[in-house]
Amino acid sequence: MKKIPAMPALPSRVFGCYWPVWNGPALSAIPSGYNTIWLFAALPVGGPPGTTGAVYWSQNRESATQFNTDLAAIRAAGRCVILSVGGANSYIDLGTQTRSDAIVASIEKIHTQLGGFDGVDFDIEGGTLYPSQMVYISEKLKAAFGSNFVITYPPAPWSLADRNLCSTLYKAGVLDLVAPQYYELEGLLTERARSAMRSAVLNPPGCRSSITTPPRSGSGTASPASSPRR
Repeated sequence: MKKIPAMPALPSRVFGCYWPVWNGPALSAIPSGYNTIWLFAALPVGGPPGTTGAVYWSQNRESATQFNTDLAAIRAAGRCVILSVGGANSYIDLGTQTRSDAIVASIEKIHTQLGGFDGVDFDIEGGTLYPSQMVYISEKLKAAFGSNFVITYPPAPWSLADRNLCSTLYKAGVLDLVAPQYYELEGLLTERARSAMRSAVLNPPGCRSSITTPPRSGSGTASPASSPRR
């Protein structure tokens, strides 16, 4: 598979938003101040937990041609576009290598369908997480699209399973950005919450990292993000 051009390193301060398939501004109308856009979301084929592990992308807010044109323009302007997979009530079972291979193949297909994007966000909720398979999937995607293909994960900081997955992905060298969904619970931007993220997620034994948090947005779809650095 042809690799996409290498993306520059993520900025130390990422200011992003979700573009949900059901409402909100047109893709082209997202203010330029948002330097990262998550497309929400690719869903499991056959419904949760997925018949094969594969996902699909569908949106009816604008024509496929217009959407792809807008997406290409955003990326040409140097903004990062990330495909989010899963979401609430859309758990994806990735418990086997066969299912992991299926999701990788389906993401590659969506990449072609949309004319390219810059990374994948694993919003796997509502079921068992499989850290070793998630590492495998991330490595396969980076092998297909280049080492700068972004892997992000939105953990619930209070979830031990989510924190363990973050640590596993981080230690494997495949986690580029960790960003809780700040709209989920008031207080996620407090110093106490940031400290918990540093200690429990970004500082597993033997690893070094730093964390920065950008200004909070007033938008309900905003997702300020913290970028781990080795």
